[in-house]
Amino acid sequence: MLSEKKIVTIYSGNYYVTNDPEVVIHTLLGSCVAVCLFDSQRGIGGMNHFMLPQPRSNTVYNKNSKSGLFGSDAMDLMIEQILKMGGMLSCLKAKVFGGARVVESLDFLDAVVPDANINFTLEYLNEKKIPIVSKDIGGCSGRKIFYYLKDHSVLVQRLGKELKTDD
Repeated sequence: MLSEKKIVTIYSGNYYVTNDPEVVIHTLLGSCVAVCLFDSQRGIGGMNHFMLPQPRSNTVYNKNSKSGLFGSDAMDLMIEQILKMGGMLSCLKAKVFGGARVVESLDFLDAVVPDANINFTLEYLNEKKIPIVSKDIGGCSGRKIFYYLKDHSVLVQRLGKELKTDD
């Protein structure tokens, strides 16, 4: 069960990669996206949690100092770490979660951020030729994600609050 595992919690802007089969990586998502990437042949896997696809043009940003807050960096950093640990790009598979519309009062952001995060992730993985073996994206409820490195399974718990509409 979960109590017997080593639970590592990641937050926005973080990622964690390991080859320890006893680790469970956990995060909590709203409009953010988390990607679980793994090379099951070599027992290496990880999860990231990013807020935005990439920095905006007016963002002060040092390209030499990547931030896991942005999907473009979070994905590159995680892949780089997996490869350093002996993983092979051609063997990577992905599971994608998040991108929910959870903020009712910020409609202009709510409509843009989740969709942008989802679109970026799907395009990035396609470009890198990393197959998506499962996904739970979009919708209106947040998610708790538990990624079990031992068998690369993921438990998704939907959060109770649903977005209300006027329909």
